[in-house]
Amino acid sequence: MTEAINPNVLTPATEMPSPDCDAAAAGQPLRRWDAAGSSCIPYWAYTDEAVYQRELERFFYQGHWCYVGLEAEIPNAGDFKRTKVGERSVILIRDKDGGINVVENRCAHRGVAFCRERQGNRTELVCPYHQWNYSLKGDLVGVPFRRGLKQDGRTVGGMPADFDLKEHGLTKLKVAARGGAVFASFDHKVAPLDEYLGPTICKYFDRVFDIMTPKSMLRLEAAGSKLEDFTADRFHEILPGPLADKAERIKRVIFCSGKIYYDLLKFREENSITSAAIIRVEQLYPLHEEAIKAAVAQFPNANAFVWCQEESQNMGAWSFIGWQLRRMLNTSVWYTGRAASASPAVGALGLH
Repeated sequence: MTEAINPNVLTPATEMPSPDCDAAAAGQPLRRWDAAGSSCIPYWAYTDEAVYQRELERFFYQGHWCYVGLEAEIPNAGDFKRTKVGERSVILIRDKDGGINVVENRCAHRGVAFCRERQGNRTELVCPYHQWNYSLKGDLVGVPFRRGLKQDGRTVGGMPADFDLKEHGLTKLKVAARGGAVFASFDHKVAPLDEYLGPTICKYFDRVFDIMTPKSMLRLEAAGSKLEDFTADRFHEILPGPLADKAERIKRVIFCSGKIYYDLLKFREENSITSAAIIRVEQLYPLHEEAIKAAVAQFPNANAFVWCQEESQNMGAWSFIGWQLRRMLNTSVWYTGRAASASPAVGALGLH
């Protein structure tokens, strides 16, 4: 039988005090787990601060690339997204030249996390503490009262004469993008991303993955997307379809989601129906109410609103979205689709 190991008792090989993170950074030895057997990990391995700091350095801050977001999440100049690398807050942001930058969310002056929003658009980065001003690339461009204040004929305060803006910018991360995905690293000596991933992983990274969709959608030209839709655009929760007539002449608005949109579009074209508009709800939760209201507002003369789905009435999205559409539009919303059924399919192509 394997001898039990007390996780709170250190063997002679590990009898050394646990250093704090400052000691670990200074190069002092860490506690080691040299006990025989591997059936019981010492408790301190999970709680020791120095071990944790070393893990952060090895997994996030040195020699590694970390995923930080998608190019499509910041399509315009000034768009940003706040995220984390390890425990350090960073900002993924697109500058005025279209370049992608990742900077640490920490002012070079007093170390304040100056950005609180998860995402948005900025023309500049400003620390609220002392108003240090940075460009979208992370360069320091302005410091209040840099030359001090004139008081009673003398200068009070201000920065030293040799203060150089170039030496006090935000911490910049090394950035690489592949296939619209953005990676960043605090280690500027890390290998290029393609070398870091290696040819095998790059092959899988770049491949076109199988999609969970009916086969007819894979062959349908209208359902295709251009490459720039993935790299320069973003996901749209609500998608109003093309109109067959002027918006003022629309009398019926049909809401739907998924494949049935293309069936409805084809039916409208084949039957020359011009008084109906189709709005695709591509994200059911959380429901983008403002986008739905904006889409409906295009049709001031619409007096009939319908939710259409391929699934049976007791399945699909109707039970979730029906009452919400009625609430936000403050009008009746009718259901069009199959009657309630215990089976998700009718079992006959003709009935389908």
